[in-house]
Amino acid sequence: NVFVTDGATGAVMEGKMNNVLLGSKLKKLRINTGMKLKELTGLLGVEQSTISGYENGKSAPSIEVLYGYRRVFNVDLNWLLDEESEKNIILTALNRKDSKMVRQFQTFSEDEKSPVRQIINVIFNSHLNNDKE
Repeated sequence: NVFVTDGATGAVMEGKMNNVLLGSKLKKLRINTGMKLKELTGLLGVEQSTISGYENGKSAPSIEVLYGYRRVFNVDLNWLLDEESEKNIILTALNRKDSKMVRQFQTFSEDEKSPVRQIINVIFNSHLNNDKE
């Protein structure tokens, strides 16, 4: 079991860490944000081989490194350690500009969100139609 203190509330969280699942999340975070392994090593202060070990599920990062991932990718530690959250990887692995945009959208009222959703649907449908041609 892993015990993590939530920086926001100070609460102690307990979670079981599955190295393979955690490694898969860490690798997807890096790849989905377009970050190269070498760039991440500089941001976390660990060797490339160490990060490869995490990403391949051969080892687990220390709590300090987990906090580094939290800082670099703006992810919640609960999400990283939760085995049930794998399906949310795409939303969590947004780059910083997209993440800021999503956070802003979340502050909108439902009336404000409606036209944004309509515009996005038009763009997606247009994109899908272009792909079929």
